[in-house]
Amino acid sequence: MGRGGALGVLMTVLMLMSVAWIPLIHLPEKDNILEETVEEQPTITTTQNFATNNGFTHTNLTQDSVTGLTVLERPPISWTTPSGFGLTSLRTGACSAYLPSTNEVYLIGGRVDVDPSQTGDEASTTLVEVFDMVNKTWSPSTSILPEVQQYHNCAVAGGKIYAIGDHYPFASPSVEATGLVQVFDPTTGNWTDGTSMPGNQSVGLAGTASQDGMIYVAGGVSAHDRSDSTDRLLRYDPINDTWTQLASMNNERHSFQLVSYKGKLIAFGGVAIYFDPIANTTVEGETNLTEAYDPVTNTWSQLPNASHRFSAYAAAVFNDEIIIHGGYELSGWQGTASDKTYGYNPFTNQWNTYATLQVGMYDSTLVLANDTLVYAGGDASNTRFSTWSMQYLAENEYHTNPSSHHGLLTSSIQDLRANPNGAASLLWLDYSAIEPNGTFIGLQYRTASSLQGIASASWLPTTLPVNTYVSPGNTSLGGTIEDAPYLQYRVKFATDRLMEWAIPTLVEVNIGADTAGFAAPLPTAMQPTSAPITVTTQHHNPTAEGTYVLAIHPADSQGSLDANSNWMRLVWNTTNEQLTIDDPDGLLFNQQASVLTGPMTSAGQAVNWSFSLGGTIPTDYLTVKTSTHAQRNTTFIHPDIVTVDRDVTVEIAELTADFSSEGDDSVEFGEVLPGNTLLNVTIDHMFTNSGLRLLGGSIEARIHMDLETFDLDSQGERIWANESSEWFDLPAGQRYHALVNAPEALSGEMHLWFEARTSEEWNLDVASEPMEFVINGEGPTLLSQTPTTDAYINEDVYQSVSFLFHDVGGFSNETLAAYSWIEARDDGTNGQPADGIAQREEYQPVVFYLHNEQNRWFVNVTVNDTINENLQSARVLLEGTDHAGFPVPSTTADEAHVSWVSRTPSKGDLLVFEPTKNLLSSTLMRFEPSQEVGWHLQVSDANGLSDISEVRIELGNDDLLGLRYTTADDTCDTLDERLVLTENGCIVSINNGVMDITMTAIVQWSFTLGGIVQGEVDVYIRDYDGTQHFDSTDAWVLERELTIEVNQLTDLDGLVQQPIEEGAILMAGDKLHLVADITHRTSDTPYTGMLQLHWDGLLQEETWRGSTPVTIVDGVMEYSIPTPDQSGLVQSLQLSLWDPLETEMLSELEVDSFHLDHQAPEIMPSAIDGTISRYHLEAVEVGVNIKEEKGWSAPLTLTCQVRSLDITWDAVTLVRNFTTVFDGKTMFSFMFD
Repeated sequence: MGRGGALGVLMTVLMLMSVAWIPLIHLPEKDNILEETVEEQPTITTTQNFATNNGFTHTNLTQDSVTGLTVLERPPISWTTPSGFGLTSLRTGACSAYLPSTNEVYLIGGRVDVDPSQTGDEASTTLVEVFDMVNKTWSPSTSILPEVQQYHNCAVAGGKIYAIGDHYPFASPSVEATGLVQVFDPTTGNWTDGTSMPGNQSVGLAGTASQDGMIYVAGGVSAHDRSDSTDRLLRYDPINDTWTQLASMNNERHSFQLVSYKGKLIAFGGVAIYFDPIANTTVEGETNLTEAYDPVTNTWSQLPNASHRFSAYAAAVFNDEIIIHGGYELSGWQGTASDKTYGYNPFTNQWNTYATLQVGMYDSTLVLANDTLVYAGGDASNTRFSTWSMQYLAENEYHTNPSSHHGLLTSSIQDLRANPNGAASLLWLDYSAIEPNGTFIGLQYRTASSLQGIASASWLPTTLPVNTYVSPGNTSLGGTIEDAPYLQYRVKFATDRLMEWAIPTLVEVNIGADTAGFAAPLPTAMQPTSAPITVTTQHHNPTAEGTYVLAIHPADSQGSLDANSNWMRLVWNTTNEQLTIDDPDGLLFNQQASVLTGPMTSAGQAVNWSFSLGGTIPTDYLTVKTSTHAQRNTTFIHPDIVTVDRDVTVEIAELTADFSSEGDDSVEFGEVLPGNTLLNVTIDHMFTNSGLRLLGGSIEARIHMDLETFDLDSQGERIWANESSEWFDLPAGQRYHALVNAPEALSGEMHLWFEARTSEEWNLDVASEPMEFVINGEGPTLLSQTPTTDAYINEDVYQSVSFLFHDVGGFSNETLAAYSWIEARDDGTNGQPADGIAQREEYQPVVFYLHNEQNRWFVNVTVNDTINENLQSARVLLEGTDHAGFPVPSTTADEAHVSWVSRTPSKGDLLVFEPTKNLLSSTLMRFEPSQEVGWHLQVSDANGLSDISEVRIELGNDDLLGLRYTTADDTCDTLDERLVLTENGCIVSINNGVMDITMTAIVQWSFTLGGIVQGEVDVYIRDYDGTQHFDSTDAWVLERELTIEVNQLTDLDGLVQQPIEEGAILMAGDKLHLVADITHRTSDTPYTGMLQLHWDGLLQEETWRGSTPVTIVDGVMEYSIPTPDQSGLVQSLQLSLWDPLETEMLSELEVDSFHLDHQAPEIMPSAIDGTISRYHLEAVEVGVNIKEEKGWSAPLTLTCQVRSLDITWDAVTLVRNFTTVFDGKTMFSFMFD
């Protein structure tokens, strides 16, 4: 699009934005649009959107939310505290005005807080303070108000200040507004009264503005409680001192500012009465409603609702927008004071935040003095007009506009290449702009040949000693280096007309360049003498006719050019549209090439170069470049190196035959063909990696047929039969059809393959993988079938019939069919009487399944012969051929290929089942440990006893408890250890088709009732036809209890034999002889078997414990328990009898305490220390002391004998009891005469 078109777009946007307020937007005069009259030229890139999301960087710029244009951003507002002492007191509810004649700002009236530390001293004031715009200081004025005035507004008209309106929220009793007007004349320095508002129209908290010499007062309240908001608009004529009522606002409101803006009077926010659609009722509160008054038409129009809602804010027009300073918003019972300074456009509802104050405030003043904003006073109380916690302010600051303001737009780095595989040479840069008087726009640029180099490139035209800029229009870039495609530019926006906010606009930037590049990837490889390949390039030469070039040069793998070679150049002249070939080394095949150009577009022109390489390429790699030679020269050497690809694939593309078992003439893998089949072998050749055909050269091929027969040699290896054709030539670029015949009289697996050779510099990739299929030269042979002929087999819903054939070619469901004949179903269906002889027309088709293991083919058929009666017959017949066309072996319909006799199965039957041992009744058996149990059974089977495999008795619903008889090995056994078969516990005989079985077993102590059902017996007869089950309950009871009576517990060892009773003393090591009678408790029969004897007691407070298995024979148990070899008291001794597995205690005996004596008595040395006179032998007293640990309990026998040298007298023996026990010694006294 040309610059004129872009300007039209901009004008359209501006006009659309201003439909409702045409007079409010000022467009520059036509002669302010800067552009040169130049011939319109195609561009590489055109930019009309300069947003940050389009890659641009903004400095002091912004995107206009309405027009979308990139525009200069207004300068920030930076508040500055004046010098001097500031305001004399805290003040709110005042008004301020600027008088150009004195260059001073006046702060007038309001309420002051003389002492912030006290409460209730706040009062209305007549005070006037003046801000000197030169010295930036405040001072009290001697021209005070004649009357106090608060919550009023000021306006300047005719060089005088008018203080208008009043409001008394704190008066008691209440006071209504008086509509007071006080006028200050700077020429006299005096205040005078003007005509007050009409009596019933007096207000305060109103919006006041002066425009065209008139003062307008809108809205406001009269009542002290602000309950009578009004929508009136009054106009005051300062010259005639008269009031006129005009058109009312759309909403009643107060506490807002009326601002003269762009010829209209703007009423924003405040406290209004309006309909709230969310609450669905009329409410009064802070609002965002905005409306504008047109003094020409005396009408109010609604403007867009504002983004914020404030009351009691201060406002002034600055830099062509309304400054909203502070403000108040009530939420519930709590109010919030704004601490922001905003810029506001009421026509577009655009808001800009310029400053954040130290403290939030409302009811302050704001006035514009030339190019300076001044605010003073305010209120920061939590609740407006509350007598609690008042917080008046003495804040005052100013902000002065800069004399000029500028911003900078910086583009991203522009890559002017059509794609990364290209180059560009810059031609010119052209841009258009709108530059009103007092504004400036200028452009700088920089270029580089690499992306990294742009950062260090200098900005042009100059930056030192001063910045110079390119003006709008076309600038030649012909001085930049060629093949430097990177460009970056920056545009400076500036204005000196800040208050009007006149700013320049950048409309469009265009860049022109000559380019050359590759529009599509290069082929990774090129093949000599191949069919033509195409390389596509893209060129752009907008300013001059020229030539396009594609060039190729032999190179090495790194892209280094072959020093002995030259560039092959294809040159396309855009003027005469002629192709010139410059090929000094003969790189092209037959020196031929063609060019096809695309249409010229804004992106340039695509060119398709088609050519074939010759066969004499001196290297294995090529370098490719393209150029545009027009106003400038642009060349790009492609970084990808092209491989010279000499790989040629030779392959069998197709194999067909004049016979097929697959339905068409194509020979598939594993297909079966008969002998002597004519084969058509199609051989093709092409470049391996591209698939392109060859344009010349010589390739020879020959075909091999290797047949692996199924005949074996003397070593057992299969024999091969091999045939080969003669060598033949393959025509260049075409398929070749070779005709060969398969062997005629042989069968086997055919491996057909070929060889190829060439004298050219090609790398042949010969697909030598053989084509494999089957040659069948003989018919199928039936090796076996199941069932065997006339077999007598059980009838079955799924009677399986199978055939095994040897056949090289094999079968399919299309070449073979199966039929079944079931006598009960089919005999006589041909209309003849049933005769048991199968007729062909009586057969019915049946589904069959095929699978093979090499040449072994299985044909499986499933039939249902359950309709047959016992001994009726069934048959299956096959008809058809193998894949090679050879028929299956023939047979008659009556003989069929397989036949059998149906058998009706029958299960075994239980004729007799009775208990044989330990009976309580004829049907109830008692199970006692170590006692025998047994059963007598008789079974039969209608199909014969040979069908029976097992007879099994299970007890207690436990499949591991019981006995069984197995016919295969003619043995009986128990199912687990809880029963043990007796030595003669299995007696089996067969008589008259009845099997008689007697099984006897001994009950073990491991037999318990845990997890089993007492009394239940299940009998299973398993035979060829299944399992027959018989069961009964209450057939047995388990009784494990024993009666144990201890007959004797004595000490039978040594000299002292005694019963073991309380206080008995036994010699250590003696045995406790235990004798007991043991019988089964219920049957009272003697118990024979093993038990476990335990003893457990204390010997002198130490544990004495032991156990041993004991054998009980015919109900009698005898066992001697050895005692320890130590002395002491044996107590708390318990004897217990357990079952052999020690899982259950059967009986327990508590033994009386007794003593064990481990030490023999010791006779102490005699007390006789002298000799006994032989003359006094009539009374010889002998004392004996015996040391005995357990004490002496029996009389002592002492024998005395007198002997001389010649005579030995008879011995005298005395027996005496002990006389006393002292100090562990038992004392005896003997008197011999």
